[in-house]
Amino acid sequence: MVKVIHVISDHNFGGAGQYLMSILKYSNRQEFDVQVICHGKGQLYHKLVKETNIKIHLASETIGPKSFDPKLFIKILKILNNEKPQILHVHASLAGRLAAKLLGIKIVMTKHWKQNPGNRQLIKLMSKGLTNKIIAISDAVAVSLVKAGVPDKFIKVIHNGIDVESFQSLSEVDMREELKIKTPIVIGMVARLEAEKDHKTFLKAAKLVLDNTRDVTFIVAGKGSMESELKEYGRELKIDKNVIFTGFVENINELINILDISVLTSVNEAFGLVLAEGMILEKPIVATSLDSIQEVVGEAGLYFTPGDAEGLANKMLKLITNDDMRLQLGKQGKDRVLKFFDSRVMVKKLEDTYRVL
Repeated sequence: MVKVIHVISDHNFGGAGQYLMSILKYSNRQEFDVQVICHGKGQLYHKLVKETNIKIHLASETIGPKSFDPKLFIKILKILNNEKPQILHVHASLAGRLAAKLLGIKIVMTKHWKQNPGNRQLIKLMSKGLTNKIIAISDAVAVSLVKAGVPDKFIKVIHNGIDVESFQSLSEVDMREELKIKTPIVIGMVARLEAEKDHKTFLKAAKLVLDNTRDVTFIVAGKGSMESELKEYGRELKIDKNVIFTGFVENINELINILDISVLTSVNEAFGLVLAEGMILEKPIVATSLDSIQEVVGEAGLYFTPGDAEGLANKMLKLITNDDMRLQLGKQGKDRVLKFFDSRVMVKKLEDTYRVL
């Protein structure tokens, strides 16, 4: 039995948390004893405790979602020394990597975001010294790592995946009724309310669409530091009667299920997990033409230049008025997810990586 401990610095249940939950659900328990160390006692920690039957360690109850802190390092070092895993799989935790290095434990790191260019020699040294293998969740992430100075031999691309099973047994509760939606068309964007997601372009485009037809409701799902600013911007554009800000949605699959079109206006994205979630539910995609997004969506969506509200509005209007195109793109999207982005395939490839470290 190979003991693998995951260390995750995120407190919230975001993309890295979903990735981890898929690993825990589909890991081969006959071969791998899987445990988790959480940096803090946040939303993700509580979800892990409630929904999994594995051993969860808590590194701190007071330290925020930092990659490194001396107290985190000491606590993780103690946990690893007691548990003696063969592999430490980290998700951004520098404290975890340093502790594992000190104890001679093999280190796998999943890179959930594109690497920003920096000190190439430092990045190269950190990669060689503190990881045995870096898992890039997309080709775009792998390219960013190489450009930043990480030797190619340390990188392996294993595409992110979604838990396809969780989309096959959705509740029959109609969120259209819950959200009091009366229009025939619903267009939504699910993303953290932060600058890099560029919700203002989504709202500007919504204004242009609503100038042509009022039979559309726009949904902004998620929380973040820009929530108040974006709500005010919607009022300034005089579209607030047709825009619903849902805040954080626990049953996000059910929300995506009521959409007719799924939109993502990100100016920076490592993968775009929410796009795959829309695709498995046969939702046509309209998204920015980033390399990482095109890698996920392929021909199952329409693209526009980041920041181009008029271009986005034109793509949405094209789909609003073409039922057949929406159905065709939706079917292509589902087929693509089943072929390339099933989390069961992702976990199998991860375990193959563990075996050859």
